[in-house]
Amino acid sequence: MLTEIPLAVAASAFFALTFIFSRLATREATPVFGGFVASATVTLLYLPWIAASVPMSAFANPHLLWFVGLGVITPSISRTFQFAGVQRIGAAPSGILRGLGPLFSSSLAVLLLGEQLTPVLALGTALIVCGIVVLSIRKDEIRSWALTGIAYAIGATLIWVMRDLIIRYSSPDVPYKTLAIFVMAGTSSIVMALVLANSKSGRKDFTGKGLFYFVLVGFASFSALTSLFFALEEGRIVVVTPITSAQPLFVLLFSRFLPQGMEPLTPLMVLGAAFIVAGGALISLT
Repeated sequence: MLTEIPLAVAASAFFALTFIFSRLATREATPVFGGFVASATVTLLYLPWIAASVPMSAFANPHLLWFVGLGVITPSISRTFQFAGVQRIGAAPSGILRGLGPLFSSSLAVLLLGEQLTPVLALGTALIVCGIVVLSIRKDEIRSWALTGIAYAIGATLIWVMRDLIIRYSSPDVPYKTLAIFVMAGTSSIVMALVLANSKSGRKDFTGKGLFYFVLVGFASFSALTSLFFALEEGRIVVVTPITSAQPLFVLLFSRFLPQGMEPLTPLMVLGAAFIVAGGALISLT
């Protein structure tokens, strides 16, 4: 427990950095191009680590197929659903539904993996969900609650939730966690390369600055995934996922240091941050 919480906090912070760098990068390059560069960067960063520490026999582990599947659906399909949801109902409602991720993950972890959700963990998770929802509220961005948009947003959330469930479920059967991440990132790179090859604008509309920022997304993703995998190896989903889902809090903090991301600090932001911090503090006490 003493190890899983700092690892989960680190994962949350690094995932937030991927959002910050992505926001800067998409001004200079397309998301399709960025998805390929970020995934390829993660794969290349793991390559020497794999070559130095993982025997060739480990590649024959059939449980790695779980991570091939994860590489196909994340981030390509999950981000497609996310973008479709934002397009139909707006960023704020999509963010609110994304905030339900810890609730879904904790419920599925109890039902499918037999994890125990104590009253303190339940209260901490509820506070984090409330905080994420509050931080996602933007009155000028709320357009509608169309059923198709809701379905896409919830679909994206469930895919991210299933990522954590699969990692936790298959973790005992994959002794080399770095190999699992390498397989997932490598598969994602192939999927995004195929998408990029069929996207004329994706291959042309980018600058050197956009490439640089998406490489930074890759470095942040490398750190986030490493922290997440080892956090889930050490601890339970009902503890780790609510904390890693607190990314909006770190996005809010990091955006203070970026002139392009500066926005006025509102009472809702302070309230949302307070909810997340209180929820994280409760979970750390379990």
